[in-house]
Amino acid sequence: MSGYESGEGAAEETFTSDFEGLSGATSTSQADSLPEPPKKKAKKHFVKYRLEWELKHPNIRKSSEDVYKVKCNICNKDFSIAHGGERDIKTHEAGSQYKKNASGRVKMATISAYLQPSFQSEVAKVIAAEVTQVYHAVKHHISYNSLDCGFKLSKVISPDSSIAVKASCGRTKASSITKKVLAPFLLQQAFEDLQDGYFSVCSDVSNKGNIKLNPLLLQHFNFTSGVIYALLDFYDGDAETTTAIAQQITNKSKEHGLKLDHVGAYCGDNASVNYGRHHSVFQLLKGANEDILPANCPAHILHNCAKQAINGLFMDVESFVLNVYNHFSSSAK
Repeated sequence: MSGYESGEGAAEETFTSDFEGLSGATSTSQADSLPEPPKKKAKKHFVKYRLEWELKHPNIRKSSEDVYKVKCNICNKDFSIAHGGERDIKTHEAGSQYKKNASGRVKMATISAYLQPSFQSEVAKVIAAEVTQVYHAVKHHISYNSLDCGFKLSKVISPDSSIAVKASCGRTKASSITKKVLAPFLLQQAFEDLQDGYFSVCSDVSNKGNIKLNPLLLQHFNFTSGVIYALLDFYDGDAETTTAIAQQITNKSKEHGLKLDHVGAYCGDNASVNYGRHHSVFQLLKGANEDILPANCPAHILHNCAKQAINGLFMDVESFVLNVYNHFSSSAK
């Protein structure tokens, strides 16, 4: 090998070793300068409510606020079990407030058990007797004044009955039971049947002194009870015009959640204000519901029928009536 080649080889080895040393130093310095990766934090596992806890703790129920809470029926409050689980429940039950509330609950249950059988049952029976008597009086159109006398008579007839002795109901109490108990209950039942069914509306005007009373009556058919009548309202008003009556029927129906689309017929007397050909209550209601039918007053229909029939008789009607009366008034039967 020549001197030139040996010198070139030595120079190449020197350059290679220097480059490797430089690259090693560079990589070491870069590794030292890089930041360490952040350590991952451990996830927190929260404890959820478990149904089997109710077997060991009967006064604990699932909270409606959160799945990480339970509700204590003794203290009537919600508390968290997210961190300790059942241990939190045991800690709560070991507290002084829980023990105090539990002791009060036991005493209250003892008092209720002592009073409930004799108090509630007898009071409920007395109330039921009074309401039943009022319902009987209303159904058979008996005066409220007779109820007071009837209850007093029951005490004399049945002195050994504690219900008869304690029951009492005069005119004022009977009126309150009718207006505030029976009427709302019966109307609610009627309205439940009328929500999806069809019904007819009846209106009339009655004078009592200087007051004009306007009853609104509903009639519908129930497969269980047959034909049912319900008094929708009984208002006083001086307006007897066609528009006023139709407006009252519309307003009262909407107040009770009834739809005019479900009205099948309108009933009233045969006056022109109700059944006039051009402007009447029936025509106004028909404008809102074209399927509504007229249901004329049957009493007026019979009256008109008898009137026309009498005009066609070939006899003196007054003489005929007097002869019939004289015959039956002097008859032994």
